[in-house]
Amino acid sequence: MHGVFRLIGAIGVLAMGSFAVQAADVTAEPAQPAAYDWSGFYLGAIGSYGFGENDWSLDGHYDLDGAAFGGGVIGYNQQWDSFVLGAELSAQFGRMQESGYPDYTYKTLVDVKARAGFSMDRALFYVAGGYSYARFDEDGDDFDLHGYNVGGGIDFALTENVVIGAEYTFRGLNGDSASGQDVDGKVSTVSAKLTYKF
Repeated sequence: MHGVFRLIGAIGVLAMGSFAVQAADVTAEPAQPAAYDWSGFYLGAIGSYGFGENDWSLDGHYDLDGAAFGGGVIGYNQQWDSFVLGAELSAQFGRMQESGYPDYTYKTLVDVKARAGFSMDRALFYVAGGYSYARFDEDGDDFDLHGYNVGGGIDFALTENVVIGAEYTFRGLNGDSASGQDVDGKVSTVSAKLTYKF
């Protein structure tokens, strides 16, 4: 008989312990989702609206008509706590003309930039800067311009892999034209990006 009472007591202790665990699970606060991790490679598309001006050593100053550019972007980010460092390459193509001279056009914009930013979970605010290259058509004769870029923007992660972004970039460019003039270009773009993070 004493063995039966001991068995009943043991079952009661186990039942009370199980009830206490379940009650603790019910009253415990729900687990917080992990913060978004920006580390990794990404690849996608970029579209821009470009504008600016050219200064020719002999012919003077000319504004650039606003124009659309589009192309691709690839990059990599590495995150430490809320601080994010990255590198990015983009190539865009379009036709941005000098005002009054439709045969004088920017055709290609290539940017290589470093990025430094601050993460607020799925939002990433950053500044950027680096090297820029442009291809310019002077009345059927192409020549190259080289220089720097500076800017900044914001990226937002819609899902774990899909990221949208907006960015402003200014480029200071210089090159020797096909006609032998020195050309200083100031080209700005406002861009939208859609990328996939691996």
